[in-house]
Amino acid sequence: MIIFNRGYLFLFLVFFIILSGCVDKKSSVYNPEEVGIIMETTPGVIVASRQIVIAGLKKDTQYWGAAIGATLAGATTYGLTGGDNVLEEAAIIISVIGGAMAGTALEEMRNKSDGVEYTININCENVSSTCSNASDTIVIVQAISDESDIISDGSNINIVRSNDGYVRVVSAK
Repeated sequence: MIIFNRGYLFLFLVFFIILSGCVDKKSSVYNPEEVGIIMETTPGVIVASRQIVIAGLKKDTQYWGAAIGATLAGATTYGLTGGDNVLEEAAIIISVIGGAMAGTALEEMRNKSDGVEYTININCENVSSTCSNASDTIVIVQAISDESDIISDGSNINIVRSNDGYVRVVSAK
């Protein structure tokens, strides 16, 4: 039976909190920096919408899962073996590689969420420089909590642009 000390338990808890503590942005989730500021909006009409799955690694955090998994696996294996001979060192190296692979897989699973793809027709008479024709059609992908968050086809919407570049589609009721 393997007995883990408090240090390993602490590392496991930190790993769990980091992987589960992040929240995907949805149309109803705002950053504190976005509260109380004026955001640019563009009116439009939803031409079509379809439910999708958002999956994969995020560009800004794509190596954290591998780094954390490799560190935890390597530290745990070193703590259990001591790394005193060639076989123990090989076990540490193999566990680091396996931990990196496991961390990447966990990160990909954590990033998987439901979403919706909106095809939107923008009336360019009311828009300054984002359109090239009398009306443009654009596509925006947005994360959703459940199917009730999907705005139905033919609905009037506003496209909200925050200062950090994030774009939301909200109903213009």
